[in-house]
Amino acid sequence: MTHATPCLLALALLAPGASVRTVDDKVFSGDLVRFDPGPSAVIRSDGREMKLACGDLVAIELRPLARGPRGGMPTIALRNGDVLVARVVGGSGASLVASSPLYGEARWPLEAIASIALVPGRRGQGSRAGELDRLALRNGEVVEGTVEEIGAGGVKFRSKLLGELHVGFERLAAIEFATTGRGPKRPDGLVATVCGVDGSRLSGTLEPAGEGKVVLRSTFGPKLQMDLARVARVEFSGGRLVYLSDLEPSE
Repeated sequence: MTHATPCLLALALLAPGASVRTVDDKVFSGDLVRFDPGPSAVIRSDGREMKLACGDLVAIELRPLARGPRGGMPTIALRNGDVLVARVVGGSGASLVASSPLYGEARWPLEAIASIALVPGRRGQGSRAGELDRLALRNGEVVEGTVEEIGAGGVKFRSKLLGELHVGFERLAAIEFATTGRGPKRPDGLVATVCGVDGSRLSGTLEPAGEGKVVLRSTFGPKLQMDLARVARVEFSGGRLVYLSDLEPSE
């Protein structure tokens, strides 16, 4: 039996072949080692490390982006446009707990969720204008009412016509949540969007992380730790790069 040397073990933690694009349209290549306070990305190339401020970057590409959710798992669309490829493992009347190979297990407030697509290949529809939530059943029927609680096996739902219902996930194609207000305000300052190899997209604030890790304080609260091996791309906005769609109109 052979044993990996400490040097090889350290290299296994890196994200090889990273392509880093700056707002000045310069491109750096190397291994993404870690994220330091600032935040800044530490890139190793030709045995040397260089530190690049994330506010000066457009994106760090590690692997090709997934064209859609992978693995046949449910897709949870958040109200800010983020997408979780994750399985619902529990919850309450105010939140749900979802488990993902990308970030492990985390609790998300129900008010942050636009829709949950439970059938592989189905895309979430986003929040519905109005006051009623909607259950799309696998037999094609649609029931409108209010989601009162989400648990590990299904949904507690109150319909004006049918009363209180308990619907298992095996009968559901999708859950769509109503909203009567505007979506969440975009966070101030630098925002990072982590794109997973499974099709997930998660935005928030980067925090310092050890080698081979990404730590993201998500827009909706959960602190997520991800392995770089499961990350395809990290995008940045709100630093030197600001999209026109992110600006508040003067009139």
